[in-house]
Amino acid sequence: SIVSLQRQSCLFARNVSARCPDLRQALLDEGFENLLRKAGCHRGAVDEAYAALRDLGCQVQLYTLNANGTTKVGVESFGQSKPKFNPTYS
Repeated sequence: SIVSLQRQSCLFARNVSARCPDLRQALLDEGFENLLRKAGCHRGAVDEAYAALRDLGCQVQLYTLNANGTTKVGVESFGQSKPKFNPTYS
């Protein structure tokens, strides 16, 4: 599918930028930033697009879409909020 192809392209850009820092500017000159931002709109490629943009040195921010439809800057890490369950002990 197109999303898996975009995901693989993001992985390519990240690997090249991480292993060959001297090629970062060449990737940016070829328009990879715009391509990665478009790929990041797909749920299946968002993490890879974020990582590739970050490794290329681009300004990037993750947003969280809440259940009620609002957005929040950043992501919630495990353990940041109190879980909503009642433990039972026997």
